[in-house]
Amino acid sequence: MPEGYQLIPYHIIFDCKFDFRRKARLVAGGNFTEAPPPEDIYSGVVGMETIRYCMQVAAMNNLQVCAADVGNAFLYGKTREKVYVIAGPEFGDDAGKRMIIDKAYVDDLLVFSRDPNLPIIDEIKDDYILKGVGEPEYYLGADMESLNQEWQRDSVKSAISSNTYIKRVTERFELLEGGNTLPKASIPMSSEYHAELDTTPFVSPLMATKYCGMILGSANWLVTLGRYDVAFATNCLARYSMSPREGHYKAMRSVLGYLKDNRNGCIVFDPTDLR
Repeated sequence: MPEGYQLIPYHIIFDCKFDFRRKARLVAGGNFTEAPPPEDIYSGVVGMETIRYCMQVAAMNNLQVCAADVGNAFLYGKTREKVYVIAGPEFGDDAGKRMIIDKAYVDDLLVFSRDPNLPIIDEIKDDYILKGVGEPEYYLGADMESLNQEWQRDSVKSAISSNTYIKRVTERFELLEGGNTLPKASIPMSSEYHAELDTTPFVSPLMATKYCGMILGSANWLVTLGRYDVAFATNCLARYSMSPREGHYKAMRSVLGYLKDNRNGCIVFDPTDLR
């Protein structure tokens, strides 16, 4: 290690996202430098509530919406310090080699502009390679939809839905269950079922992991995307995420079955001025 540098242990965390895509993250082991200015600590993390608000403002003010992927760079560019790491066994043939981390973060862009030519996109292109520039189609698990002419007669042009996300989640869950089809359901949870009174046996640790990390995680994100019709059932069953019973697991499968059969709902952005 070069003189004047501190050895920082690190490891790689492998995880599964709410839509079951795999991800890996390099994590440093609990070491801190002098505190930087608060505005430089983290990049802004957008929430779906912000996206819905911005889409509504765009509809009311006839703004152009454009999405883009930063293909070659990181939002804050190069780090200010040289960070040396020694590659672990997960790097294969490069294990044991000394490497330098000189980039910090990468993300997607969503731009709102009055100018249909989007000059800010051209400015960003001067420094970065952008991919997928155009009207957003899929963002944070939500489908960005352009409505048909029947809607557009009332000046309503855009909406967001979770059709694609529901399709991916339900298909992958059925695959994980060995091809078992989710039950058909006309409502998320029966009014006769009381989760707090369930006395069925506890599920196995593997089933509990599937209950918490997959079904509940996906259902919670769908509520965030705007599927408020499953909010009560999801929040009720989430209370038992640490020790779910077979009845809770069955009820959660019913929620997914309901979503599978009723995935065409959407949130419409009406430009009408409420004043």
